[in-house]
Amino acid sequence: MQLINRLRNAVKKNCISPEAVPNSLAYWSDMLFAKSIFALIPLSLLALIPAIVASFVNEIYIILIFDLIGFFTLFIIGYLPGIPVLIRKIMLMSLLTMLAFVLLTGLGNFGPGLVYLLALTIFMLLYFPRINRKLPF
Repeated sequence: MQLINRLRNAVKKNCISPEAVPNSLAYWSDMLFAKSIFALIPLSLLALIPAIVASFVNEIYIILIFDLIGFFTLFIIGYLPGIPVLIRKIMLMSLLTMLAFVLLTGLGNFGPGLVYLLALTIFMLLYFPRINRKLPF
């Protein structure tokens, strides 16, 4: 339990901007980002094991390579200090885009690739507050 608390605190320290004012939209966006990164890291391990087996059985090794890159990128996003929070968010969005592209090209227009694109859309809306967007509306 103590290890889980230390890992949770490390993710919070790395993924919540120190400039964010508590109870502001940016603060809650960063809080959601930190909590989702903390949940995505162990869940990605659960998805990685079947991906390894499936990529060897179907001989689609590019999926295995990008799944491993994705796991290590999530680990870097959550635990490597010194990276600004905005860059961490952009890294996650780039990772989801890359994995969606690889899954769509490797498996076709069904299933996991479309789910990654849907997740990318939802995460972009939640993680980037309206204040930071340069849209006219």
